[in-house]
Amino acid sequence: MVLALAGVSLATPAAQASPPLKVDAGFFSMELSDIGRVTRLVDLRTGADYVAADKPVPLVSVVADGQQAAPTKMEYSPQDKVHVPTRRRSR
Repeated sequence: MVLALAGVSLATPAAQASPPLKVDAGFFSMELSDIGRVTRLVDLRTGADYVAADKPVPLVSVVADGQQAAPTKMEYSPQDKVHVPTRRRSR
């Protein structure tokens, strides 16, 4: 699964130190954790943050066979210059 966002500005990835990934799109600024959860969603016009500080939510999730799965990790692909949400497979 590849995360593709059109018309957005992605902050330059750090040396995998896991600072939040910041995405600016129009009137909104979003921060993602290193596991692909939205930790902030701020309306730049009003300053309102629509994500509760103690309740980050997954940016994407998939439902298959009645089970919901969310990413457990965000990886940066320097070759493709994209952030990719991934999920560790259970053994």
